[in-house]
Amino acid sequence: MSSPNIVIVNIGTSNLFSVARAVEQCGFHGSITSDPEDVRRADRVVLPGVGAFGEAMGRLTASGMADSLRESASQGKPILGICLGMQLLFDGSEEFGAYRGMSLVPGRVVSFPPPSQDGPRYKVPQIGWNTVSPARGVDWPGTIMEGQATSSWFYFVHSFYCLPAQQSDIIGVTTYAELEYCSVVRRGHIWGCQFHPERSAKEGLRIYKKFLTY
Repeated sequence: MSSPNIVIVNIGTSNLFSVARAVEQCGFHGSITSDPEDVRRADRVVLPGVGAFGEAMGRLTASGMADSLRESASQGKPILGICLGMQLLFDGSEEFGAYRGMSLVPGRVVSFPPPSQDGPRYKVPQIGWNTVSPARGVDWPGTIMEGQATSSWFYFVHSFYCLPAQQSDIIGVTTYAELEYCSVVRRGHIWGCQFHPERSAKEGLRIYKKFLTY
């Protein structure tokens, strides 16, 4: 059986080579691209990202990449959003204004609440290791989280988080400053991880392997 055609979308705001290296460590090759036609020809698409939502969405739209991603999603092509890439899958974000996303997953992106005077003290952005657990009523077998411990550690860097409109789209959750939020989302063949699997040791590589062989 031939190897799948895997593309890694370049929106100019992410550590693309770390993602490509993770894909290679899983035994596959991922081509970094800024060409929407490469996305249309791909078998699987990885959408990584760091930085500001509005700027990234502007680049995706201007390049035609947003349209190619929507077309790929409508065709049932597996897509994996990483960090900002996960957020871009949603309807919109309140980061530094109000911006529309790709609307592949219903919901919106909101900021962590500011610490209250009497509440827990925490830093925004969240930077570092935190756990991911199955969402209530969710079993991980058959998902990209299959094989993970029920409280696995992953590496996060973010100030905003996703609020899916439908509880059934939430696969994994994380708690930060007593706030439980969605850290892994699934809607059909579309997946998203708020954390960085490529920076999360063997647990992160296991996620890439599951997605690439899903």
